[in-house]
Amino acid sequence: RQRESQKLDHRIWSDWLDHFLQSRLSTELLTSQFLSISVQLQEGRSQGEVTGIVDPQCDPTEICAEAARVAQEYCLQTTGMKPFVSIEIRSKISTSFSYIPAYLHYILLEVLKDSCEATSRASSLSSMGVDEAMDTKPIQVVICSDDHRVA
Repeated sequence: RQRESQKLDHRIWSDWLDHFLQSRLSTELLTSQFLSISVQLQEGRSQGEVTGIVDPQCDPTEICAEAARVAQEYCLQTTGMKPFVSIEIRSKISTSFSYIPAYLHYILLEVLKDSCEATSRASSLSSMGVDEAMDTKPIQVVICSDDHRVA
């Protein structure tokens, strides 16, 4: 019975937290969009040039490279190791797409921080030595695109 009560409590708190975080994200998104549009209009952009926080030519390669640099520095500060991050583009066309650069950076940064930490941890446990293990297991990011999507 106590276990059922704990599961119910967990579900209630989990639902509440999900709702709270979605509301927080939505509010931040709308506020950022409003402020960005206001600034762009004050700069004299025409209605057709105003995009707000959305970049119609968001470059995932550039954003990924910056997120990788920040993740590597964070890992160096926390673990003393700086894993190598390889970014490869497999596309014959532009990988740019319409997106919110700040959110893409945040997503990539979190994934790359976790990858750097896991790589550092695995390298420190490796039997071949930290430096050799770090060199043989780079973190690989592959950016692909076709006429319809970027992945």
